[in-house]
Amino acid sequence: MKKALLILSSLGVLVTLVFVLISCGGSDPKPSKAKVSFASSSKTVQESAGTVEVKVLLDKTVTTDLVVSYSLSGTATQKAGIITGDYSITGDAGEVTIPKGETSASIEISIVNDDIFEQDETIDITLSDVTGNEAQISDTNNEIDITIQSDDPGSVVSLTSTTTLTTDETNRAVQVQVQLDNASPEDITITYTLSGSAVDSVKANAQQINADYAIQGGGTPGELIIPAGETTGSIRIKMYSDFELEDGDTTTLAFDPENIKITLSAASGNGALINSNKSIFNINVNQENGRAILLEWNYDPKVDKDTVDMDLFLWLGDLGSNKSTFGIATGSANAGYDGPEFVFTPNAIQNASFGVTYNYYEGNVEPMQFTSTFIDFTNLQFESVSNREVFTGTYTKINRNPWYTSGLNTLIIEQTFNITDGVYDTPSAISTPSSKSRVATNTSMNVQKFRTWKSIPRSLVRR
Repeated sequence: MKKALLILSSLGVLVTLVFVLISCGGSDPKPSKAKVSFASSSKTVQESAGTVEVKVLLDKTVTTDLVVSYSLSGTATQKAGIITGDYSITGDAGEVTIPKGETSASIEISIVNDDIFEQDETIDITLSDVTGNEAQISDTNNEIDITIQSDDPGSVVSLTSTTTLTTDETNRAVQVQVQLDNASPEDITITYTLSGSAVDSVKANAQQINADYAIQGGGTPGELIIPAGETTGSIRIKMYSDFELEDGDTTTLAFDPENIKITLSAASGNGALINSNKSIFNINVNQENGRAILLEWNYDPKVDKDTVDMDLFLWLGDLGSNKSTFGIATGSANAGYDGPEFVFTPNAIQNASFGVTYNYYEGNVEPMQFTSTFIDFTNLQFESVSNREVFTGTYTKINRNPWYTSGLNTLIIEQTFNITDGVYDTPSAISTPSSKSRVATNTSMNVQKFRTWKSIPRSLVRR
């Protein structure tokens, strides 16, 4: 009986123990780790914000200091030593410490405020690790994207304060200054148009006409690049001296300058804009000094049955060269035109020999008398009649010949003169050839299709 009671008693204790164990859940649970995260996943600041604090949070306190590691990326650059950048980190970049008993710490970022216009840039911070066993990186809000908005306006493109220039054809180094109100971190490309009565070299080549000027330097005419970090650029223009006496407005008595109009039309790169109030530059180009040759002939169309037509040609060679090496420089030969004919030599030529031919193109007048008049042109004025040099010549019908005469290969020069160190000498008298009055061919020059030289050879032009 006692044995039975003992067994029952033991069973009771066992049941009670099992009940207690079941009620208590078996054993104490393992405590969860604290979570490290950012307060938000994005933040926007101005370039002028100064110091920006980014909070790193802990969802509960821990018993030891926590060192949280993070990485930096994004389009903004970190300042390092003397290397400029968009921001810098206060303290040790890549680590922030949350003291024990605290639930937050701050990453301090100093934003660099410069004067350069920039697109919005970003700083991307990613939590990567934490020391100890009491905390871990949260699965959410473990990255933050900080956007830095520039407070600088885009570069404004303007011409300099002087927007009109008066010069002449001898000027080989005209520069039109273009400026930015502030430097850009990237190249600024400016496009411009050329217009006016003067003709640029690109247009002249396309139309096969003579050019008055050319855009110099590298790049493409009509485009100017101001490199990153710089605030000025120049459109460089070279004027052409030529064998033409040019008048920008033929409806007036005075010699008016030709015009080059430069218009800034567009800009690209870093928000650049054209200042519409300073986008046009005008260059007035006066005719340069020189000497004109005027060919005139006398006849009475009421008496003479046939119209008389003469042509004037100017040949050019190096000073002292044999005349057989001359090339045609310019001419005045208008079909059905009864005169006078006219050519011009510019003062830009310093040393050269010239030959003049007076062609009795058609007519039946005999003797046919003509004059050549040499007239200095200085400061947009012809010299007075009394100072001009006048030469006379006489042709007979045997001197007639059209533009081209088969088999005539010898250059016939009726008159010569030189320019030595920029000074014209006295022209020779007119020498009347025994037959014909001009040449059919001259070395490689086909005078059937002569054209004025676009520019004077550099060897002949003043330096």
